[in-house]
Amino acid sequence: MGGLDVEKDRITSILRCKVVVVGSPTVGKTSLCQMASSNGTLFPKKYNMTVGVDVSVIPIRLEEQKTEVVELFAYDVGGQDVFVDCCEEHLHDANYVVCVFNLFDEGSFQECANWLSLVLKSRKQTSDPPCGLLVGNKSDLGLSASRVDPTRVQQWAANNRFEYFEVSALPQEGAWKDPFNFIANDFKTKYNAFVEKAKNVRA
Repeated sequence: MGGLDVEKDRITSILRCKVVVVGSPTVGKTSLCQMASSNGTLFPKKYNMTVGVDVSVIPIRLEEQKTEVVELFAYDVGGQDVFVDCCEEHLHDANYVVCVFNLFDEGSFQECANWLSLVLKSRKQTSDPPCGLLVGNKSDLGLSASRVDPTRVQQWAANNRFEYFEVSALPQEGAWKDPFNFIANDFKTKYNAFVEKAKNVRA
């Protein structure tokens, strides 16, 4: 993905979308964001705690129209309790919320409900919930540890109208792209629908 040169890359339009990425500490939020923003070239080899909020810009070319780009501004929210209050101001106007948990850590899955509650609480100016994704990370661990019950995970996603993805941030896996590609294409679809509705209103 990397940086874009509008003229060189023949970009005709850029849409911008705010995404908040939340979840317990050490579930791999930062790794996923860094992999996406660097097009798979920047995989953290050691854990660095996110202090407050880190923002990554993730430009994604749309598959159907290569000259159109959606820039995702990913707000990676530190999972430590001490940072929650100072991060709340960044959550209220998000277009999408991504709840990340460790596929092999039951506690991190249960915390997704608390993170979603925090996001909804922060949206004081609107009653509309943001579009949501539930992302189970660290699928590369395979059968080396006991897995969170997939049925309960999928039921939680369905109950909250979230899309569900299982991914790994490892470069060779490639699945780290899937949630971000989904957001970019979904955002473009919703934007097109909004434009078409506006045209009909004016007609």
